[in-house]
Amino acid sequence: MSAHEQDTIKVWFARPQDTRDAEAGAGFCDDLIERFVDVVSFHHGFDPAKCAERRDALRAVRTWLQARGGWGLLNASSAELQCFVEELAQQEQIAAAEVLREFYTYLRTLGIRRDNPAVGLTLHRETRGLSCTAIA
Repeated sequence: MSAHEQDTIKVWFARPQDTRDAEAGAGFCDDLIERFVDVVSFHHGFDPAKCAERRDALRAVRTWLQARGGWGLLNASSAELQCFVEELAQQEQIAAAEVLREFYTYLRTLGIRRDNPAVGLTLHRETRGLSCTAIA
């Protein structure tokens, strides 16, 4: 194994049918969340509180999506993410949207996603929750 291979983090792509299995998908998702937190810490400096906030925010979205029978965090749609954000208090919306945008940018960089469903998230909507009934 070369020095470059030792320093490279390998991420294996999960087929869609694999990510539907809650246990397998959750393990793969948790691994990507941890890698994302590590990468962000490397670029922005290690802050244990910020790492915990990012990790907890992404796990909260994953749990919310799974509870509603969604595809999960890795395959979430813009509409699903919008519904999640709309259920949060205004201050929480800003933090959640920022973490989601960073996470999906990271997934695009890895080649796991072709899009970033968090780019168009709208914050502080007056009609909170109304658009989410069709998705849930």
